[in-house]
Amino acid sequence: MDNKNTCCNKECISKMFDLFIYALKNGYAVEGLNGRATRLEFGSFVLFAFLINIACNIVFGMIGLGFLSILVSLALIPAGVCVGVRRLHDLDYSGWFYLVFLIPFVNLVMLVLLLAIKGTEGSNKFGNVSPNTCKI
Repeated sequence: MDNKNTCCNKECISKMFDLFIYALKNGYAVEGLNGRATRLEFGSFVLFAFLINIACNIVFGMIGLGFLSILVSLALIPAGVCVGVRRLHDLDYSGWFYLVFLIPFVNLVMLVLLLAIKGTEGSNKFGNVSPNTCKI
């Protein structure tokens, strides 16, 4: 079976982790809200942030330092907001639309939509697709 097109090989997982690191770095940069984020970049951030939160809850919970997992979650919020806003930019929406994530249950639907809907082809009013991200 050919593994070049599957997302289970080491190269693809490495690319997804690189996109997660890129989103983290960009989330704490001054220009973190500018530009666009592809579905893969947004999905990579959501996946790795979820896995990190689960791991921290387990590890810190076992040693009685559960409050540290809350600090880790809080530390991921700025980068999550930035990658979410840039994902909205990819769909040609304003970043202010991200405030919808504050509404319970609607935020889950919004998450699925951001992961599912393909971004704007070519350039839009928020610029071109970032050259260091791949499209899916």
